[in-house]
Amino acid sequence: MKRVLVITVASTLFGVLYSVVLSEGVSFGLVNGVLNGIFIGLLDTIWVRKRRGRRLRRLPLISYTIVLTLMWITIIFLNMTLTRHWLGLSHDLSFQWMLRQDFGRHFIFCLFMAFTFNLLLRITAFLGTRSLVEILLGRYQEPAMEHLAFMFLDVVGSTKLTEKIGDAKTQTLICNLFFDIASTVDQYGGEVHRYIGDEMVITWDLSKRRAVPDIMGCLVEVFNIIEAHKQVNKPRHGAWIDLRAGLNAGPVLVSEVGDLKRELVYFGDTINVAAGLQSHCKVVGVRALVSSSLYRTLQHTPQLQPSRLGPILMKGKVEQVESIALDYIEADSVSPDGLTEYLT
Repeated sequence: MKRVLVITVASTLFGVLYSVVLSEGVSFGLVNGVLNGIFIGLLDTIWVRKRRGRRLRRLPLISYTIVLTLMWITIIFLNMTLTRHWLGLSHDLSFQWMLRQDFGRHFIFCLFMAFTFNLLLRITAFLGTRSLVEILLGRYQEPAMEHLAFMFLDVVGSTKLTEKIGDAKTQTLICNLFFDIASTVDQYGGEVHRYIGDEMVITWDLSKRRAVPDIMGCLVEVFNIIEAHKQVNKPRHGAWIDLRAGLNAGPVLVSEVGDLKRELVYFGDTINVAAGLQSHCKVVGVRALVSSSLYRTLQHTPQLQPSRLGPILMKGKVEQVESIALDYIEADSVSPDGLTEYLT
């Protein structure tokens, strides 16, 4: 509900400003802004950003923006009708007010703003909210130390998979899997930092958090999604995508790099250990390895059974790393859940 509240506050402020500029009255802008914020916030929170909205999010950028813009416009004008009725500006819930001469001005303005906001929000989602905001503010033009948690996810046996079903199908399976994982990461308060070939790097900013987010819950959901995709893709392609995970947390140096194309880059031993743990999963034959220091701070779940491996000497490191192996226990409730609509 936090996201709905933020959207409602922003919509209310915008509604009041808009009503003052167009002389509609502050009360009209206030009520209409609150209604718009609540309904648009609920639309975004319970549908667009959830798994049920995956078909919408898979649309090309311009198509996605147009569809959501039309939804917003419908909500806005329905709420305008409700607002006019509640404030006594009309005696019933009719749409006669749309016949006024100034309706065209309202419509064009709302259409333009809805399209612009949706386009910007989608572009922000592509670039990463945290990265975009920090680059706009110039916070990391000088390197700064942050406390972050990392999850490295890497495809198991991608070379053999491409030999079996081909490059195109392999890439399709990877893209479909990463698409669903990305929305889950967002729900657990994380952010996809980048995709590197068949690898996915996820981060959680722990610097300003009072409590560590449910990273283990996110990892469980990642494995649940993998199992759901397996149920769809094994009979269809005779193959599926599996992932190994490496997790670690600690201080990292964050810096803004690049000129025409800028992004935030992380430096430090913390990220090297996370990547090393993910690589070491193959050596010890497990699906996930988490550093002991991070594991002690996390919420535990029965779907991830821990076992201590002892100190690990990873490539390129002098000191050994204490880690915990995690064995995923598949839940009975795991199902495709609407994941059968993938492209073949």
